[in-house]
Amino acid sequence: MEGARAPDCSFKELVLQLAEVHERILSEQEIELKSLRRQLAEWQGNGAHSSVRKETEDSSCDEAKHARLAPHPEGELGGEGPATRALEVRAVWEARPVQSHMLAKQHSKTELGDAGRRSSQDSSLSPRPEEEATGCAVLILPPTAGVRLAWDVFGALLIFYDAVVLPFDSAFRPKEGVVLIFMDWLATVFWTLDIGWSFLTGYHSKGAVVMNPWYIALHYTTSWFIVDVAVVGLDWLSKTQASISETEAGFGRIFRSLRTMRMLRLLRLLKLKRILGVISERIDSEYLYTLASLGKLLGLLLLVNHLIACGWFSISLATRDAGQPNWINQNQMIEKSIWWQYTTSLHWALTQFTPASMEVFPQNETERSLAVVVLILSLVSFSSFLASISSSMAVLYTMDQETNKQFWLLRRFLKQQQVARPVAGRVLKYLEYSCAQRQETVQVASVKILDLLSPGLRDELQYEMTYVKLVHHPLFEVLVAEQEAFMVKLCTVATTTATFADTDVLFHQGVPASCMYFLVRGSLEYLQFGAFLQPPLMSGESLAEASLWLPWVHSGRSHATVETEVLIIDSSKFCRLAAKYVDTWNMCSYFARCFRDEFIAGGSDVFRSPDFYENVRDSMKALQALGDRRTRRKSWMMLATGKRLSIFSTAPVSSLATSTLWKAPRSSMTFAKDDMQKEDHERAAAPLSL
Repeated sequence: MEGARAPDCSFKELVLQLAEVHERILSEQEIELKSLRRQLAEWQGNGAHSSVRKETEDSSCDEAKHARLAPHPEGELGGEGPATRALEVRAVWEARPVQSHMLAKQHSKTELGDAGRRSSQDSSLSPRPEEEATGCAVLILPPTAGVRLAWDVFGALLIFYDAVVLPFDSAFRPKEGVVLIFMDWLATVFWTLDIGWSFLTGYHSKGAVVMNPWYIALHYTTSWFIVDVAVVGLDWLSKTQASISETEAGFGRIFRSLRTMRMLRLLRLLKLKRILGVISERIDSEYLYTLASLGKLLGLLLLVNHLIACGWFSISLATRDAGQPNWINQNQMIEKSIWWQYTTSLHWALTQFTPASMEVFPQNETERSLAVVVLILSLVSFSSFLASISSSMAVLYTMDQETNKQFWLLRRFLKQQQVARPVAGRVLKYLEYSCAQRQETVQVASVKILDLLSPGLRDELQYEMTYVKLVHHPLFEVLVAEQEAFMVKLCTVATTTATFADTDVLFHQGVPASCMYFLVRGSLEYLQFGAFLQPPLMSGESLAEASLWLPWVHSGRSHATVETEVLIIDSSKFCRLAAKYVDTWNMCSYFARCFRDEFIAGGSDVFRSPDFYENVRDSMKALQALGDRRTRRKSWMMLATGKRLSIFSTAPVSSLATSTLWKAPRSSMTFAKDDMQKEDHERAAAPLSL
């Protein structure tokens, strides 16, 4: 070292000089490292089992050296050739992106906002008033929650019960039994609780879900609150009056009036439209939806005729009490059972819709007027009902008509071309299977209405459809939990879904790898060194994962054995996206080095190492729990680059991304944490001097 420093030399000058020495030594080491790599590449060019290839990437990425690795059967057995030892990670995982922490935070928020967590028209990062979190937000249920759906379905059943029983009870006056009393109390208690729960359930407004309690309360009080309170109040009032003897004239009339006013419950029939709409949204089959529509029309027709039958009998009973001639006395219905009275009234109502004839006829002006009104109503409603039935039946008929026509043409074609029966049979059976699979899986291109979605909602929908296919991989499982903004962009920009028929090839041996593949459904075979992979690939497994982290060349060939769906990740787009997110890059760079160290022992497009993935996932989750965002970034950088971050260190330490980390990850993380704390104390020693 140079001679002793003068006593008056300031501490700041000393630090600057040390920094200059540090930069000079690093520069010399970088030059020496490049020279060694150049010599190693020349030596590899003469090897028996490897070659070196270079390619220039786009201007946004640094120039990367892609070393072509040609695996040998010895590598499959665990041997390491010279080419395997020289395999390096992609250049994008070597150089950390130049991006400040503050810019990274701002960028992450902006990306997540663009991804659809908020409306694309909302340029502000603050939440809308309808979506602000409040102290009781945890109690608010979304309108599509499973619990709320079950509650609404039970409420719909009670509405149907009231629509059938209340008119029947008012018209035919049956004796109250245990079942009727129990159902009456059950309905009263249910709708009382429903008032309170309606204040705790969100609603849809202009395509968005409103979860703010104040907006929910305002929405409910201006819609159904008054009706619900009035109907429930009358129910409880009738319960309190039920204990009063009907022999008392005054109270008896009040009780009968309240009993008649229970018909106000039928106002809840207006709620059925919303409830049935929510239930219809859960039907994902066009065939079942058409059948449900037919059932809804038939149910509506029967309900209308039930109400007409009860009204027809009630009017005749009222005219009988007034001493007028009526159809009840004319047909001697008083002596008949209640069931006979009801079925006769229902029969008359149905004959007005068909039209048809029966032995019951109006006997006074009131009954004749009702018959005329019902006939006019039937002329309008029944014709519409028949049109709807015909339309639904036509939909059911035409759903399979085009497919059947194609199969008939295929049979004629095979017969005219004199195709052998065994071959023709295999063709028909495979096409039948393919058509069945395509009908079960709706293609995105066939849903034209999706074009109306805003860009933000479209990205969010794409993310929801894609990320579930990636979470089987431990790295993407962590990224989904910790780096949602990056995953939204990845699913919308760098992923595609492709379908391969039988014998279609995914990739050939010796071709540079540019994508990673996930098997979604179907079957893939992988052939390497003349042998097929055993056991075969399962749904959720990946191929060519090395293309994300290494300059890899396919060491085998993969093809589909049946109709297969595959999710594809573009490697170059994945790297460019990861470089835009500091935290994501730190995690991916760390994973790339760990993957390289474990991967060199195999050298295959199918990488199976459950212990490795489990250790990496546990280590990454543990590092995420080390503290605040700044501390975690330091930890990732130290483990990813294998260097100390302090400017006082002049030599890199050995990489922690080795198998030793996975055998004792706790000690490695403790070392990283202690080293960061030491640096914080050193910087805090003289903050004013610097």
